[in-house]
Amino acid sequence: MTSPQIALIIPTRNRPTLMARALDSVAGQGLAPQKVIVDDDGDWQDGRTADVVAAAIDTGLRARYVRNGGARGAAAARNFSARSTKSLMVAFLDVDSARS
Repeated sequence: MTSPQIALIIPTRNRPTLMARALDSVAGQGLAPQKVIVDDDGDWQDGRTADVVAAAIDTGLRARYVRNGGARGAAAARNFSARSTKSLMVAFLDVDSARS
């Protein structure tokens, strides 16, 4: 039996440190999603979030970094990325949830 295709969408804006923690948490799950979409909603921190996602990809996480056009809010970022996936199921994670 194959597991269903799950896409995890993580909207973010200017939180590269929290994004790194969130991606570490996702990578450590027993049932990791088949796709992780990090939706950048207007990061102005010189590409640091893109670098964090690239580092996670280098460790084997199946992730994709997208920019949605900027500063439209978390709901717009979620909707933008949800429309871009063909996964059967979509889950959402806010990077604030990764705080300890």
